[in-house]
Amino acid sequence: MLKITLNKKEIELEEGTTVTNLLESLNNRKAVVWINGTQVLKAEYDSRIIMQGDVLKVLRMVAGG
Repeated sequence: MLKITLNKKEIELEEGTTVTNLLESLNNRKAVVWINGTQVLKAEYDSRIIMQGDVLKVLRMVAGG
């Protein structure tokens, strides 16, 4: 298990967790993600592995009209 900060809260994840895995566990597939202050491109979600100590910010995309 590794510890990260997600939206200012410390949580634990299994090693090898990708951004896609995290979003699926949050039931939030439509989100914008920053890791350590850098926005992750959606094309990288499947391959970007979250590492020990990473600081993530996840914002859910909301559409309205």
